[in-house]
Amino acid sequence: MTTLTEEQIAQLRGAFDACDPNVDGFIDPSEFHALLKLLDGDVSREECLLDFQAADTEGDGYIGFKEFIAWWTG
Repeated sequence: MTTLTEEQIAQLRGAFDACDPNVDGFIDPSEFHALLKLLDGDVSREECLLDFQAADTEGDGYIGFKEFIAWWTG
């Protein structure tokens, strides 16, 4: 697992929040795709859905910031 600096966490939080237009603290698969495109550039829809399923550890169809960070650093 990768350890992130406070600055990196703040940057990821900013990107996460930018892709959460309803500001509920969670992102759905479409918002996750936008987040990955923002962070990684060209990401296929299929790859994104697989990554979303891996990141959605609670299995509720949404990813919170903690789930995202755990997946991103995992």
